[in-house]
Amino acid sequence: METLTSLPVSTVIILGTHLGTLPVAHWFSRYNSSEKSLWLSKHRVAALLGLATILICYQWSALQLILQWLISYTLLHTVPKHQLGKISFVILYGHVIVVNAFKFIYKYGDISLDYTGSMMLGTMRLTSLAFSIQDSTKPEEKLTELQKQRVMKQDITLEKHFCYCFSFIGILFGPFIFYEDHEKYMNKKSSEFNANNYKATLTLLQGVLALIIVIVALPHYPVEKNFAYKVGSPVSR
Repeated sequence: METLTSLPVSTVIILGTHLGTLPVAHWFSRYNSSEKSLWLSKHRVAALLGLATILICYQWSALQLILQWLISYTLLHTVPKHQLGKISFVILYGHVIVVNAFKFIYKYGDISLDYTGSMMLGTMRLTSLAFSIQDSTKPEEKLTELQKQRVMKQDITLEKHFCYCFSFIGILFGPFIFYEDHEKYMNKKSSEFNANNYKATLTLLQGVLALIIVIVALPHYPVEKNFAYKVGSPVSR
């Protein structure tokens, strides 16, 4: 596979998995959990698909993402709400910094797509959620218009928190989405989705074009050229 594509196997797996989510997302937008399949709610289906995605792509490194979620959920139930945003910001971003520092020291020059991108997306999501909960403790007159729209006054369940962190829609490459917008999408029924085939097709073609450019151009312009010297070799003077 690596010979045929001139791309690392890990990159091919991630890109292939990402492409595979397209038909799954189409099916998911029309999926409605009924009372007969209450266990398979949309939140659980999205979270399980996302969990399977990161396990396939990142293997054991996916444990870092699970640890990130556990840290966030623990803070949610142990830290006072009026301090939740700031403390979550420090701890979650500290976790990302430690992971990236480890990679810089022990895996310098490794430019393959890896779990740190998904970690950064997760940190943005979970930190924004923490600040939305913290804003619920402030007087309304002290909130900006954006804060008033995003403020979280109700408690978040384990299922919804897990889904927000691991939903297969955007778990690999994003985009970042606020919790409120995520819930609006998850609570929509299939009949409420407005079909716009033109925009959907155009977006899909743009993504395919970008993918083709990467596959064709990357072997001819390897990222390793950006390094002054190969890792492990003496520095030329």
